[in-house]
Amino acid sequence: MKPKPVEELIIQGPKSAEKMQRERPSSDEPRQLLPIKASRSLEQALEKLNLSPKREAPEGGCAGEAAAQIYQGPESNTEVCTFHPGVPVFHEG
Repeated sequence: MKPKPVEELIIQGPKSAEKMQRERPSSDEPRQLLPIKASRSLEQALEKLNLSPKREAPEGGCAGEAAAQIYQGPESNTEVCTFHPGVPVFHEG
């Protein structure tokens, strides 16, 4: 019976930073927009969603159960909530 020939395994380590720098295009080259590709399952999921325009400012009050603070603008985020620790946490109502 003949012994099987030994296969030579070549293991390559990580590339050095210098080699990666050489492979990378120059930052002076013009940039190109990458094509946007969405999978079919993502497209189907997006079709099912109700994509209504959202308002930037939340309508509801602080998310704390007993809190009664109402969102009055960006300055509302800096106030201290007296009903739970931290700042008020506003959410869209």
